[in-house]
Amino acid sequence: MKGMLEMTKFELKRIVKKETFLIFENASVKFNNLFLTIFIHHVFNNFKYYQYKLMKSYRYFNYYQKQRGKYFQKLYWGRKYGKYSLKTSCQINCDNIGEGFIFNHGGIVINKSCVIGKNVNLVGGNCIGAIGNGAPKIGDNVFIGYGAIILGNVNIGNDCKIGGGAVVTKDIPPKATVVGINKVIKYDS
Repeated sequence: MKGMLEMTKFELKRIVKKETFLIFENASVKFNNLFLTIFIHHVFNNFKYYQYKLMKSYRYFNYYQKQRGKYFQKLYWGRKYGKYSLKTSCQINCDNIGEGFIFNHGGIVINKSCVIGKNVNLVGGNCIGAIGNGAPKIGDNVFIGYGAIILGNVNIGNDCKIGGGAVVTKDIPPKATVVGINKVIKYDS
């Protein structure tokens, strides 16, 4: 994954636009107008609107945090990120999240040391945290169910599904389905 320091403003805007379409995927089909969809969600204080604002401010804040100077942009996007973190009850401290990251409900805590791949979907109520010196590394196209907890220096392979309420403290191979405590119930090779 390309670091945020090497990312251009054009790539940043592309990632934000992609995540916006992912967040409003079902709603924008109804209206066929993304601006109108976002406005309607804003008027009705819908969670999707706050999710959109959180992810946008998260991406811009991390981008400007890696840049030299740009103090006003860091302050502006940092304040917006803090505001929408409180509204969604999400603490996303990690700065190594790939594009296409979405979550459906609040209550998410992600440790700063984690590495998260592309197109990861969290349902909500998740904890992805470090124990000691190790933090999780999550691959691409991973689905993490409601209330799932991932702790310690673990590697989760690409295309995995972590069930709701699962606890993961061991490495998970690619294309596996996990339920309970480290129980792999399905493995597609």
